[in-house]
Amino acid sequence: MKPESMPTVLIVPRVPHGFVMPLCTKFVSFIFLDLRLDSTAMFPSRHLKIIRLQSVTLKHGLFRPLNYDCPVLEHLELELCSVCDHEEISSRSLKVLHISQCLIISSLLICARNLTHLSILHPYAGAIVTRDLSSLVTALINLRSKSFHHMGTVMDHHLLDGLPHATTLELHAPLHERAFEGGMLTCPTFSNLTSLVLGDWVMTADFYPLHRILQLSDKLKELTLKLEMEECSTCKALPPTRRAPPSASGSYPCIERIKIYCREEHPRVDELVQALLPIAGNAKISIEWP
Repeated sequence: MKPESMPTVLIVPRVPHGFVMPLCTKFVSFIFLDLRLDSTAMFPSRHLKIIRLQSVTLKHGLFRPLNYDCPVLEHLELELCSVCDHEEISSRSLKVLHISQCLIISSLLICARNLTHLSILHPYAGAIVTRDLSSLVTALINLRSKSFHHMGTVMDHHLLDGLPHATTLELHAPLHERAFEGGMLTCPTFSNLTSLVLGDWVMTADFYPLHRILQLSDKLKELTLKLEMEECSTCKALPPTRRAPPSASGSYPCIERIKIYCREEHPRVDELVQALLPIAGNAKISIEWP
């Protein structure tokens, strides 16, 4: 490959507050480190495809120019960032979005209709809402204990609302975490879902979250449970969650494989297997120890 045909990357280190992006369109990838950025720091670009933000404070409408003034932006990564205001990611060109260990002070709406791959790892504080992700193929959401609580109250999230078109879905959270279970009250059917990976949050006494999400996934072929015996003490102390009326589970003939990954000393793995047997149909249930 000739040097002139290689993607050009601009790495921006820590700079004083008030930094303004150079008005240049030759760069197709930007990496921002340790900055404070608002809408005045960005510029329109018809070439910019990749943006990686690390340890950046995002404020005063930064996402607006990303949504409307970067028509070929395809890949956006936010790592260890702070999102200060009520923000929205709605770029029509965006295909890949990774959010890792970010502080959401107010709220973040993700509604990029052409997004195909979404990952949200260990967010903190404010509400995250997904909506109208009609092109989504894969989604990974991993919550950690106490990451979605403020003053002992669970934040109002709609993380699942925009995920019904995904074919592969991975949802991890500690036992008693309410963000996913509460979201199942309003989320639509996962009409394309064939592969589902779940964490400790489904291991309630009655396995209600497990049964409920299976009822919403009638095309599911492969179910995997990865159990780390992680528990959220804050959620455990809260009043019970309002739940949808129970209905008969029945079996799920589309399911072909069920895998359980857990420690050998897990106290409830046998109970889980017994709960899965009536719904497994002809699917093989296997248990693997680390």
